[in-house]
Amino acid sequence: MAMKKIIYIDDTKNRLEEIKKLVNDSKFIDIHDKILLFDSIDSIANIKSGNIQNLNNQINWQDIEYIFLHKSLNDPRIPENIVMQIKELLPEGVSLFTFSGSSTNNIKERILNRNTLEVYFSDFLKFAKEFHIWFIPVLYNPNNYKLHYASFLLREIKNKTFDSFQELTREQAYKDLIRLMDWDNKIIYSKHNNPIEFLEQAKNIIESNKLKRDE
Repeated sequence: MAMKKIIYIDDTKNRLEEIKKLVNDSKFIDIHDKILLFDSIDSIANIKSGNIQNLNNQINWQDIEYIFLHKSLNDPRIPENIVMQIKELLPEGVSLFTFSGSSTNNIKERILNRNTLEVYFSDFLKFAKEFHIWFIPVLYNPNNYKLHYASFLLREIKNKTFDSFQELTREQAYKDLIRLMDWDNKIIYSKHNNPIEFLEQAKNIIESNKLKRDE
């Protein structure tokens, strides 16, 4: 599946400029076209006026996965009813996260703290570049996001049937898991004869690491 795009909207121009510098860094050239940056003049003006349909007409929503929208708690420039309208009009598969310097991370409500978002945005981009996925836990769970993604990859692998371990090693999710966990593929290949044995051991290692991190 092709990697979708994200939209980042921030009406605080100096903070947006810092994000732009990061996004335009040459090391992220492979995903430049996957990140759309807007300021208050280009996009939030339409939102504030309630012209949601105009925003919808500007963007091909089938290409979008996440929107990050600055919504200040101390100096609210976007009325709450407009934010609710945006959420209601977004098509299925597009998630809106709001962020503010006064917010506390609340993933269930899709709220992020601005400082946390900005600190880990570089890691967010690095992970996207390497694994071709926008993985939200990178932004709020810096200690465990790799283990969460490893668990996700294991589930992807378990949903398929493999006749041999060799067949499993050709699966992209397996290759990503090996790279993510920094495991030596040659050593693993020499120790395992069937997919079930490998998956069980991989699960035990990942769960063990999670417990250690949570202690």
